[in-house]
Amino acid sequence: MKSSISKNNISTLSLPASYKATVPEKVNWLAASEYPATTIPGIGLETFSQMASKYSWGKLLISNRFDFPVGAIEIFDYVREDRVQVADIHGGPLGSIEPVFNLVSLPFLTSSIDDTKCLQAATRKVYGQRFERNGLHLLYSAPWPATGLWSSSPVASMDDLRKLRIRTYDTTSAALLASAGVTGVNMPFGQAMPLIANSEISGVMSSGDGGAGWQLWQHLRYFTALNYAAPLSFSVVNKLAYDSLPRQLRDAVDRAAEDTEAKLWDIMQKRQEENYQSMKEHGVSVQLIVADDVKIELQRNARNIIDAWVDKTGPDATMLLEDFEYLKRVGIG
Repeated sequence: MKSSISKNNISTLSLPASYKATVPEKVNWLAASEYPATTIPGIGLETFSQMASKYSWGKLLISNRFDFPVGAIEIFDYVREDRVQVADIHGGPLGSIEPVFNLVSLPFLTSSIDDTKCLQAATRKVYGQRFERNGLHLLYSAPWPATGLWSSSPVASMDDLRKLRIRTYDTTSAALLASAGVTGVNMPFGQAMPLIANSEISGVMSSGDGGAGWQLWQHLRYFTALNYAAPLSFSVVNKLAYDSLPRQLRDAVDRAAEDTEAKLWDIMQKRQEENYQSMKEHGVSVQLIVADDVKIELQRNARNIIDAWVDKTGPDATMLLEDFEYLKRVGIG
C-alpha cells in the first residue's frame, strides 16, 4: 500500500515537533489471526504492529492474538463489528461473502511465488474496493507457501487419497476433493487440531508453514507437495477505525503496511525450502513428486471448479483472470 508521505520524510528524526500535540495520546487496537505467530500471517501481524508503533512514535499500539479460536468468516465479522480492529484473514473462505475472493485459492492456478505476486497485483484494486464496501480497509496481502497434503499414511495413488478424511481451508478445496471421491471437511485450523489428534481427520490441506507445521507433524508424518495453490491472506482494518485516525496516524499505518508486505515477500523467497527441511528434521516424509493418477485426476477436476467460479462470479472473474495471465507473461518487475 502506497503511503501519501515519502519514506524519506517519515522517520523519528524528521517528524515535526508539533506531532505529539496533534494526535491522541494513545490509540489501542487489537489484531487477530487464526494461525500461529510463526506462520507468514503471524509474522506479518507482528511486523505490522512493530512498524505502526515505530512510525507513530508509540501512539498507535496494536496487541496481537494468534491461534484465534474462530475461522476466517467469523474473524471478518469481528473486524466489521469492531470487536477486533485488525485481522489477517485467509482469502479462500471469503468467497462465501463475495465470490471474487475465491480467485486467490483456486486449484492449480498459482503454484509459485512469482504466480502469487502476479495474482496479488491483478486483484489488489478490486479486492480493496470489495473490502471497503464491506466496512473493511485493506492493509496488505500476505503470501502463503504452496499448499500440500499432510497425511497419516503415504499417498501413492488415488486409492490412497480416497482412504483419507481431509481438513480443507475453504469450500473450493473441499469441492475439488469431493469431485474426486475424497472426503473433505472445511473447517478452521484450530478446530481441526483436536480431530487430527484423535485420528478423526487423517489428512490436512495446508502448507504447514511455521507453527502450523509444528502442530501437524506430531500426528501426520507424511507430506505430499501437491502445489495445489499458493494463496493469499489479507490483513484488514475496520474502516471506521482507520478513517477516524488523524492524518499522521493513517500515514504511519500505511507505511507500516507497505513495509510489512515487502518484508513478507522477502521471507517467502526461501520459506518453502526451509519448511521442507524442518519437516524432514522432525521425521516427516516429504514427497515432492505427486503420483501421476493423483495429479491427473485433481487437475482435470480443477478445470471444472475454475469454470464454475467464472460462471458464478461474472465479468469480474474474466477480467481478473485476463489481468493475471497478462502479468504472468510480462512480469511485474
